[in-house]
Amino acid sequence: ASPGMPPKLPNAVPVIPSKPKPKPVQKPKKVVEEEAPQLTRKEIEELQLKATEERRLVQLDLYEQDRKNKAADPVPLEEAETLVENPQTKLPIKKPDIDKFWVQDINFLVYLPSDDVRLAPDGLDVQERLDAMIVLDQQLRTLLCMRMGAFWSQVLFDESVLVMLDSYLRFAPRFFDTTPDGGAEMGDDEDLLARRVSRRMFQVWYRLSQAKENLHEFFSEERFGEFVKRVNAFTVCRVLDLCAIYSESCRVRLQILLASVFQHHPTLSDELEKATPAIAGQLWKGYGALSMWCYTRGFIEEAETVEGAPQHQGDGTDMFAFVVDTCLVLKAALCALPAAQRLVLANGVPRKSKRRMGEVLVALHSLAAEGLAALDAAVAEGMAVPEETRESLVHTARSALMALAEWLMASFGPEAGPAAFDSLEVWMQDAVTVQSEPLYRRGLENLLVAWQKSGLVEGERLGYSAEVAGLTLWGGQVPEVAPPPPVASESSPKTAAAPTQPKLDPQEKADKIAEVISILGTTYGGHDFVGRLLERNKGDVAVTIDALLSGPILEDPEGPSGSAEPAPIIGELLVPKAQRGHEEMSREDRVAALAQVQRMDRDAARDAEDAAKLQYDDEYDDTYDMVAPPVTTGALGDDESDIEIEVDTNGYDDGGDDGPGQGGWGGYGG
Repeated sequence: ASPGMPPKLPNAVPVIPSKPKPKPVQKPKKVVEEEAPQLTRKEIEELQLKATEERRLVQLDLYEQDRKNKAADPVPLEEAETLVENPQTKLPIKKPDIDKFWVQDINFLVYLPSDDVRLAPDGLDVQERLDAMIVLDQQLRTLLCMRMGAFWSQVLFDESVLVMLDSYLRFAPRFFDTTPDGGAEMGDDEDLLARRVSRRMFQVWYRLSQAKENLHEFFSEERFGEFVKRVNAFTVCRVLDLCAIYSESCRVRLQILLASVFQHHPTLSDELEKATPAIAGQLWKGYGALSMWCYTRGFIEEAETVEGAPQHQGDGTDMFAFVVDTCLVLKAALCALPAAQRLVLANGVPRKSKRRMGEVLVALHSLAAEGLAALDAAVAEGMAVPEETRESLVHTARSALMALAEWLMASFGPEAGPAAFDSLEVWMQDAVTVQSEPLYRRGLENLLVAWQKSGLVEGERLGYSAEVAGLTLWGGQVPEVAPPPPVASESSPKTAAAPTQPKLDPQEKADKIAEVISILGTTYGGHDFVGRLLERNKGDVAVTIDALLSGPILEDPEGPSGSAEPAPIIGELLVPKAQRGHEEMSREDRVAALAQVQRMDRDAARDAEDAAKLQYDDEYDDTYDMVAPPVTTGALGDDESDIEIEVDTNGYDDGGDDGPGQGGWGGYGG
């Protein structure tokens, strides 16, 4: 070994230094959290109800604000939108006021001929019929309670509405119908139900004719005619049916309805003009059938041959019914149509005859009177004649005179112009066969009084005409006539004629204005306009109402002279009733519909019971529940002065003098 070195040991192991041990990491202390208390099911439901209620209140505020905005700045229905709840998302959404969204699944029933509650036909379950009428009454009430936009949406997009309305016009009793033999006596409930259905039907037609119901719901005058065209509810056939059903029980309201319809549906006048020869032709065929019937029985010596007139055997019941119905429908139409349309209908001439309608009516009366005289003579000689035949001849003569009286007013009235009085004088000289008839004389008296009030004919001339006709008007003295209406000219200002207008007492004027407004509303003019028109008519309320209903007043009582702009031509050609393309409801369908309604009632009752058990307020938003619109339509009774419609009331006035007749124009004898 070297000096200074340690001795080398045998098999020595080298020493390796060890690594330092890491320091232990201290773990964070675990924080013990307190557990949240478990909510009970009741508490969870309360929280859900609270959240739902808060969301509902927010939506209600939105809906209310939308309603206020629409009220502050109203727009026509064709442009208006309403904020509603989306059924799928439950979120607010804008929907047009005229939209399928508002259509309810009602499935309106069809009115059948057997639904006349006074009939008791064999094999018919009267209780089933009564149940059907109750359902129809409820459906009509639902329709009338809709807001204007929802109402028009239902009519536009639900075909069953028009089918139901048309079926009632076709089969509803007319004002001249009587209870048939073998009919059932109605109880108070049945009578009230029939009148209520009749009244509500008229209310639906009235709403269809009005462009405005209140300050917030209205159509624009420019677009309303388009919606009337889309509905296609008003045709010549239906207008005549409306006259036949409601002209006696609701004449003033019907005049307002028809005036609005012809104003907004100008092609309807063209359709009436095209249909008038056919209407007159039906009357002419009825005359030919009656002439041949009287000739075959020896009542007259010679019959007038009319092409197309059907031949009748037996007592001719259907022939007499047709002639009487035709005359009375003409009478009703000439009462209710506006002045211009009355003149169009009165001037109708059958295509295969040159006789005017008035001449045909005179011939009908003369033929029935001659047949009646021959019949009485035969009875005096011992011939057995059914009493029904004599009554049919009497009714025919009377109905022809009633229609003739209205035809005189329409053809020769002041609305036809000053030259019409010249034609009236010629007519009075020719129509000598009816001058002794009381009905004709009464109509002639009314006509001469109308000319007296118009101021268009001198008093001496009126007195002479009354004397020629053998009338005792005005005690044989020269009548005092109203001053002629002022004629506006471009050279003289309108204000120059103002001092000549009579001034009414302020209180009397206010009362008369209120009377006119209560009948017509403000559709035809405001208070100031009606007041000026009353002063021009010397405070005569009847003349003022007639002037407003006769059509657009071409001359403002105080304003500038001028005529209105012609309305746009809209609409479609007349659709014959036989081609309206709807099917009547069978008895099986009626039973199925009733069962469906009963099932819906049971489901509604069960849902209400379940909701009461759960004591849970759902999310239904009743802000826009359908409410009764402020529509003034008039009850179908004799007194219309105090009528204001409340569709949810339980008391109803007369619903029209209902009878069993069936509707529809034409179709007799081809």
